[in-house]
Amino acid sequence: MNLSSCKKITDKGLVHLSGATTVDLSFCEKITDEGLAHLGNATTVNLSFCIKITDKSLASLGNATTVNLSFCEKITDEGLAHLGNATTVDLSGCTKITDNGLAHLKKATTVDLSFCAEITEKGLSHLEKVQSLKLIGCPLVTPSAKDGLRARGVEVIG
Repeated sequence: MNLSSCKKITDKGLVHLSGATTVDLSFCEKITDEGLAHLGNATTVNLSFCIKITDKSLASLGNATTVNLSFCEKITDEGLAHLGNATTVDLSGCTKITDNGLAHLKKATTVDLSFCAEITEKGLSHLEKVQSLKLIGCPLVTPSAKDGLRARGVEVIG
């Protein structure tokens, strides 16, 4: 269900999506934690630029394998604990994410950490299954750390 940029969609409307497995709510600025509680069946979720959602929302997304949280600036390490099943995760612009949060992404194979300025080589070591990794605007990740990932066969962008 693609509702991207539907500026008038509210939490009440999400009640009708309880059976949806794929949901794109990107740029839906009125969506809050309350509404996302109805998306427990979703396996693919795009919440990019949903500026009101917090870590509490992610508790409803335990079944999700593909999650886009880009520029959801209220998301922290604590919220990532609910994304243990995710294999594809976009956290670009989630500035509160640190190395500790990456420890929760055990199954992640594709990860975008662009502009997550607190990420270091230590945090990347948690991403044991990663195959593709975006690190644009991550000043604490050294060139040698990126080279080490590439030597393991990881596609590194940035």
